[in-house]
Amino acid sequence: MEAILRVSRSRQHALTTALRVDMAYLCVGERTVFSLLLAPLFSVIFQGEAYGDGFGYRMGVIMTVFTCAMWVLTMAVADLQNGYRLRGIIPSSRKNQVAARYVVGLVISVLSIAMIVLIDGLQVLVNPDWSFAGNLWAAPLGGFCTALMIALIVPTGYLWTKLGGLQVTMMVIYVVVLAVSILLSILPASVTRGLAHAANAIIAQRLWLVIAVLTTTVVAYGISYVIASRIFASREW
Repeated sequence: MEAILRVSRSRQHALTTALRVDMAYLCVGERTVFSLLLAPLFSVIFQGEAYGDGFGYRMGVIMTVFTCAMWVLTMAVADLQNGYRLRGIIPSSRKNQVAARYVVGLVISVLSIAMIVLIDGLQVLVNPDWSFAGNLWAAPLGGFCTALMIALIVPTGYLWTKLGGLQVTMMVIYVVVLAVSILLSILPASVTRGLAHAANAIIAQRLWLVIAVLTTTVVAYGISYVIASRIFASREW
């Protein structure tokens, strides 16, 4: 029994140490904080009749999701610069280091939800007719999208051995997000209304929606973790 407890405490300590290092990566520069603060600022600046109904809000949500997801690349860059094993920095196993990355990803996803709620509340300042509760559905959707993007980025970050590869990854994700946002902006009104009705019908089934979101996130993180662990192992020396 004591041996099991020692192993459990050792793993917990290793995971905690890995989490501290990953959080240090995020907090090492002021740009990571300022980049996220720009989202609510731009959402207010670009909100109004001149930019179309809800343009600033959509822009703020997209910026928040993209910025939060890209934070994981900050840790991937540090991995490349320090060596994948990070000898002398993290006294933990490979699995703990990879697991810590996903725990940080969940924290970032929750942060993105909080920021989108803040952005939703700020829209009332520039548009008195803005419905805070009516647009609140974007917060959990944004957090879900952030979590899925992180599940994609973590193994991709371990895949590259040069910073150029990470830059290409970031640009591809950015182009995809930008293309989707532009596509949604130019869709005919009839299509937009149809999508809105479909979304409302899905949201109405709250219990099944929550189950589907949680199941998808768990499956995506599980598959991503297995792939990332194998790629990480191949990079060790």
